[in-house]
Amino acid sequence: MKKTVVQNLIIICSLMIVGNIALAQGSFTSTWALTADASAATVGATTTVVTSNMVIGSSFTGGAYSTSGFGCKSSTTWPNAVTAGYYLDFPVSSAAGFDIKLDSFAIIPKTSGSSGNNILSFAYIIDTAAPVLIPGGQVTATAGGTTTIKMTAFGAPVTCTAGHTLTIRMWAYSASASTSTSRTLYIKSVQFEGKTSLAIVPVAFSAISVNKNNTANAIHWSVAEQTNVQSYQIEKSIDGINFNVFATLLSNKGQSTYSVIDNNTNDKTAYYRVVAIATNGDKKYSKILKIKNVFTSTSIKIAPNPVTNKQFELQIADCSKGQYKLSVYNQLGAVIYSRTIQVEGDYQLQTIQLPSSLAKGVYFANFNGVDVNNNQTLIVE
Repeated sequence: MKKTVVQNLIIICSLMIVGNIALAQGSFTSTWALTADASAATVGATTTVVTSNMVIGSSFTGGAYSTSGFGCKSSTTWPNAVTAGYYLDFPVSSAAGFDIKLDSFAIIPKTSGSSGNNILSFAYIIDTAAPVLIPGGQVTATAGGTTTIKMTAFGAPVTCTAGHTLTIRMWAYSASASTSTSRTLYIKSVQFEGKTSLAIVPVAFSAISVNKNNTANAIHWSVAEQTNVQSYQIEKSIDGINFNVFATLLSNKGQSTYSVIDNNTNDKTAYYRVVAIATNGDKKYSKILKIKNVFTSTSIKIAPNPVTNKQFELQIADCSKGQYKLSVYNQLGAVIYSRTIQVEGDYQLQTIQLPSSLAKGVYFANFNGVDVNNNQTLIVE
């Protein structure tokens, strides 16, 4: 059975105004004396953001408070494995919309009784994930110990995002298994130090799409949640790797769908993504969209036109590699000439020789293939 002691950790807080939103964020420090009860000392309380529980592992017995601290005993053999020992958990969570970054924690451990010292090891846990051992987080709880042990060797500060729980687990074991029941492990002056900040853009993109709108591209997206989102940046790329911002829209809390038009569609392929910008500067990216632009007659050109000597150059620019078909129709819709053209590069010239028997007049040319369907009027002199 697990016992739970609950108390509030109060942050030392500064207020920052962004737009019309007041953001509570800053450093927090909370200390349990653990000599008379489990309440936390608080300083400079402005708003309650951080909450913590102390959970006693089921193998511990006792739980009395004294001047030595919170005392735990074992009714069976003390284990001698690093993570097989009895434990205390210190889960920490924050108010909705806030992230926690834990910089350090400290304790004063002490062993009292026979059969040597206790050894403590520490790990952190996010929600129900496997414990991650903290490098250098192994200390000895000596008899009569009064030294504060401070743990900062996380490699990097441990971050717990809004809606999740960060737990510091302390295992207690002995260098060699001990059946002594007179040994007591005492823990006091447990202290957490860290920071809270506005949660990283809790935006949920429920849908995003891009489609042709005449000669332009229309980008649409919907959001199911946009708390703390200040604006949306729409980014474009021609290679899917290097993106540049081409439009910005302010967030509207009463709006769940957004659209923007890109009139610059000269590139044969375009990539788009939407970036949600939080009021604290954090960013969240949508998935990347890709669209092939169908080019206009400026990319497929007949020269000269009017055509002389039944011959002309077909100038092919910015078309994807592949097979295309050129067809020439008379005004009754009958095909009077056709041929297949293999496009090999971004720019290509193809000489077209029309039938020598072709009468002067107005005809229609269609160039169709991988990403082009182009129609032009052809005048034969």
